[in-house]
Amino acid sequence: WAETFEPLPNDLLVRWFARFLWYMGRRNLRHLVGDILLHPGKRELGPLHAACELFHASLLLVVYFLGIFVAALLILFLWILEAVPLPNLIPNAAASALKGVMGYIADGFVDVAAYMDDPARRDAIRQRTEDILKEYERNPLCDEIIVFAHSLGTVVAYDVLSARTAATNPYRHKYRTFISIGSILDPVQRMDPKHRVFYDFQGTRRRPKSMKWLFLYARYDPGPAGPLSAWFAATDPADA
Repeated sequence: WAETFEPLPNDLLVRWFARFLWYMGRRNLRHLVGDILLHPGKRELGPLHAACELFHASLLLVVYFLGIFVAALLILFLWILEAVPLPNLIPNAAASALKGVMGYIADGFVDVAAYMDDPARRDAIRQRTEDILKEYERNPLCDEIIVFAHSLGTVVAYDVLSARTAATNPYRHKYRTFISIGSILDPVQRMDPKHRVFYDFQGTRRRPKSMKWLFLYARYDPGPAGPLSAWFAATDPADA
């Protein structure tokens, strides 16, 4: 979906980036402290392995939050340098540095920000995804559809599958398994719980129906930061 994107304004991108890191940081904190540091015995580790786990988790916690703090200060400092009239050398250097920092942020977050906050771009991505799935739906040689998704793709897949597995789709029975890897569903759901990805206009929770869902994650992956939250738990047998 890369061709559907255009550069986002710096202020919009930074605001979204800051919100995302705040929610993702809180979830990572709970996961690292609650699930790994305080309860290493849950995984039945040996003493040496448990000690290594505690050291690894503690180091990652420091590096992760230090990185967020430094990144926030750097962006603020560069914005000030760019905005305040100073000798030519400093603003030019600041502008180049700011462009580099914003480029780095854009590479990792522009598609997430656009999908969640720009309905037109979200619709364009959804349409491309649905067009691909429709080819398999209408193919008489295809009896079963298994969807693999990673990172933002898990949000897109969740959104699209919630519609493709609804009762109004005559091909819904073909969808059997949804496999998500490195998902960021939890942080984006916490950022905007009533978003159209998760609730329809009638206030009904959206969820892929009658599909097996395999949620795969590494325990130190900051994206999923542990297993899915209780919000995603199935409440209806048809959702399981």
